[in-house]
Amino acid sequence: MRTVAGLMASWLVKCHVGISGTSNRNLICRSWNRLMAKTAQIRLRRAPSPGERDLTSCRVNHVWRPDRRLLIPSAKAGNKILFAMLDEMPISSRGHEFDVAIVGGGPAGLAAGMYLARFLHSVIVVDAGDARAKLIPKSHNCPGFPDGVGGSELLGRLKAQAQRYGAGVVDGRVAGGKKRDGTFVLTTTFGTIRARRVVLATGIVDKAPAIEGLEEAVAAGTVRLCPVCDAYEAVGKRIGVVGPEHLALKEALFLKEYSGQVTLLANYPEDISDAARGMASAGGIEIWDTVEDLVARATGFGVVMADGAPMRELDVVYPAMGSDVRSELAIALGAECDAQGYVLVSRHLETSTAGLYAIGDVAEGLNQIAVAFGHAATAATHIHNALQSRPES
Repeated sequence: MRTVAGLMASWLVKCHVGISGTSNRNLICRSWNRLMAKTAQIRLRRAPSPGERDLTSCRVNHVWRPDRRLLIPSAKAGNKILFAMLDEMPISSRGHEFDVAIVGGGPAGLAAGMYLARFLHSVIVVDAGDARAKLIPKSHNCPGFPDGVGGSELLGRLKAQAQRYGAGVVDGRVAGGKKRDGTFVLTTTFGTIRARRVVLATGIVDKAPAIEGLEEAVAAGTVRLCPVCDAYEAVGKRIGVVGPEHLALKEALFLKEYSGQVTLLANYPEDISDAARGMASAGGIEIWDTVEDLVARATGFGVVMADGAPMRELDVVYPAMGSDVRSELAIALGAECDAQGYVLVSRHLETSTAGLYAIGDVAEGLNQIAVAFGHAATAATHIHNALQSRPES
């Protein structure tokens, strides 16, 4: 009797040439279906061959080949074990149709992909490569990393973990989508995919002032975007807050707990109302209301004043300017949003469109990595139970 590994190796040899080309994908699907018909009744009993590592679980054998062409179960249907080539666009037993499609490759999306893959569902994560977490030079409030972790490193770890259990993570963007006959159809930069459920983890984009060298300043920690995340790192420093007064004053009062030198920055005196000035004064917040420019330096900013006053110094600037919510796809799929654009969800993170979920920053809440993980676990478990027709948990 031929083994699964033998048939798989034969199939890979036949299909390897041009496997990444679009013209070969239909051939791959047809070859895959024929292979599955042959291997449906074959049991995975053999010991690993030299050069392979046996990651045997209680259900199936996970075979890890050194050349990274991972043959990992991504779903289960009856007696058939379905596999995906994770270094190419994943192909399920139904072609480009999956149990779940996740839009967004940030902490929420990747964590959801890992959970759903471990629930033995076929999962594809579409990653545009612009996760907000990439901006984090080093997070010290992410649980489990006492010495801190950089955003890019964290995303790399989450991606590897999701892929290890069978989630396909593909670089690309989703241009649009619709729901037809109970199935979601998403148009992407690499083709059309279909899914029984969709998870939106599209996040937000922070607004920031037009500072020359802004990206470098964020990387250096002299511009910080999240006081809840990193005000601790600004303890005792000279802090400037810039933004509309209703946002900037709230953030400045929060930061005053960490430093005795917190200043509201404005271009013109009329930018700050008398009421806001009174609240700032009561809270010990200084106001500089003739700021001409912010000049980035290695360890902070020089503040150029329009009234000819000497240049002043700040160690850290916090923009408090709000954010743009990436909810366009949610709206296109019929989901309801609030006035700010955040997607409205149930306690299971399901939107007003049945089968469509929103997790992470795109669903209003505390924009924290730990919250993103909680959202991912909650939504993934609800999706799994729904696909298995189990009671809610």
